[in-house]
Amino acid sequence: MKAVIHYSFKNMEGDASNSFLREPNFPVSTLCKNCHTAQGLVDGTDHDMSVTAPDATNILGQTVKESGQCGVCHLVHNSPNKLKLWAQPYGNIVIGEDMIDSLCNSCHSRGKIASSKIPTIATHPQDKLINNVMRCDRNAIDFAPIFDITSGKETRVGNISCPTCHNAHQWSPLVKEKGDNINHEGNTTNSFLRNVSYNNICIDCHGMDALFRYKYYHDPEERVEASPVRINIVK
Repeated sequence: MKAVIHYSFKNMEGDASNSFLREPNFPVSTLCKNCHTAQGLVDGTDHDMSVTAPDATNILGQTVKESGQCGVCHLVHNSPNKLKLWAQPYGNIVIGEDMIDSLCNSCHSRGKIASSKIPTIATHPQDKLINNVMRCDRNAIDFAPIFDITSGKETRVGNISCPTCHNAHQWSPLVKEKGDNINHEGNTTNSFLRNVSYNNICIDCHGMDALFRYKYYHDPEERVEASPVRINIVK
């Protein structure tokens, strides 16, 4: 007669390290990186909330350990926000501002987890439509995505938004590996910049003046506009 083995089970809510996952998604984003290799470069940077803000929660109330690093900003399951499957409440934007900027404002706003990193000026003239046909190759160093102001979707002719110049998943455009820059103050060669300063989309319209405008884009004292435009200044 075979002995009967009794198992005791305990109901537990899963997290990003278990939950019948084929690969863990915490403490590093292994599961997502299988397909989203480039985005996996966020591990170890200031946008890795497991290091910089481990108590941060997404729109479902999940901590970083429960959702994984990627789940702080993107919800694979049951996301109420369709744009980028955004896992945070959309940030506030003024009338006429690009919808895609509301994703960055989710954190880079007063009272949010990135309240210490709010640019004084953060907009490009919305009535100046930009053509990125020559800079639409995702594998090129000068790739510059352009967005539709209403839907937030990428387009070939549209507006310059935060992700046009910044890649939230990669600290430096010249470093194609995991970052080790936690709590390091950035400069004009990194700071999640998408492109190197000498080869950016600003050149297409501003020519030799592009480098100056690119470097001082967020500086209200140094920034010079060719014509009167609406800009957002945080007071």
